[in-house]
Amino acid sequence: MVLGMSGCLIRWLPWRQSAVLVHMRLLSRDIGQPTAYTHPHLLKEEELLPGIHKSEFLERRRNLMREMATTQAGKTNKKHLVIVPGAPVQYMSGDVPYRFHQGTDLLYMTGFQEPDAVLLLESTGGLPEHKSILYVRPRDPHRELWDGPRAGPDGAAAFTGVTEAYNIDELGAHLEQKYSKMGFSVWYCTEEYVHPDHDDVIINSLTNSPHSHIDNVHTYTQLLHKLRLVKSPAELNLMRKAGQIAASAFRETMHSTRPDVMEYQLESVFEHHCKMKGAQTLSFPPVVAGGSRANCLHYITNNRELRAGDLVLFDAGCEYHGYVSDVTRTWPVSGQFTAGQRELYEAVLRVKQASIKASRPGVTLNQLNRSAANMISSELQAMPFFKRHCIIPTSSSGTGTKKLFCI
Repeated sequence: MVLGMSGCLIRWLPWRQSAVLVHMRLLSRDIGQPTAYTHPHLLKEEELLPGIHKSEFLERRRNLMREMATTQAGKTNKKHLVIVPGAPVQYMSGDVPYRFHQGTDLLYMTGFQEPDAVLLLESTGGLPEHKSILYVRPRDPHRELWDGPRAGPDGAAAFTGVTEAYNIDELGAHLEQKYSKMGFSVWYCTEEYVHPDHDDVIINSLTNSPHSHIDNVHTYTQLLHKLRLVKSPAELNLMRKAGQIAASAFRETMHSTRPDVMEYQLESVFEHHCKMKGAQTLSFPPVVAGGSRANCLHYITNNRELRAGDLVLFDAGCEYHGYVSDVTRTWPVSGQFTAGQRELYEAVLRVKQASIKASRPGVTLNQLNRSAANMISSELQAMPFFKRHCIIPTSSSGTGTKKLFCI
């Protein structure tokens, strides 16, 4: 007997010895994403993301099946098939790809970060019992020479802990042969088409057979996103880290702000600092808006020069192993507020602080939004600057003011 990778004793039966050795070999090669073997400074044994153990992903899949069991479809049919597609590679021009970003539902359910993957959850013996099947790109020495290592079906199964894994090219045939004629309730992301090519394969394979027998098609999106709203301790740690990195980057960016600097140069300061602190990418294209450009809600051109006396609005965040921050701050380009700028800034700050204080269990986002809109309305009506320079239509409910100043 020896101590296995998970800490348990393994009796060295010939067949088990062979299986364990294969498993260890698969986990001791580069599969194209961080593992405990390639990134021991980042991941512990059996972790798929920093601090998130393989068992947590297994529990996420089981929790989805438990949620399905509470629905009318879950109560009336014993056979269910959940299909969760991952994202494809997107191209900016010709064969020049954007950096790949996994579909968040598949990442949440598996931790797998390769393109063109699809997860199936098959239940035939009553929910929440199921088996998990992952379809991934095959190993390809030629493509791996160009694009880097792939996990392949065997590596994907060993790393993620799914029940089975197959070549993605087999997906259509498996759906048609194993599921299209068997009366399964199919659960799919019907509101959003993540991977158009796979969508076509999935729909055609399940419905175009002359003997197709699908009980019904349901969406899993609301059930899954309800689960994703509640974060585990490990997820909270990753979210805190993303917030800490962004906060540090904002301070660095503020120190680098001065007249005649270009907006995109401030953006580069922020991105550099985030990545040097461990973030993999930014959460979204940042808004760096000097002066009146801050009135554009999603201004991301960031190609103008900052001018003395203006404010700059900076809306940005970073992604840390699948979890993101999103922060907006405004500060003076020259380092000091004018009297009017300070008056407005402090009014917004009071609303922000009151909204944070009002955030507690049982309060909805809609309630917080209405409360913030009312507070902004009151603050603006009380400000000497607006009394001097603006005509504000009012009503007993204040709705006129909110229409002018709140989106």
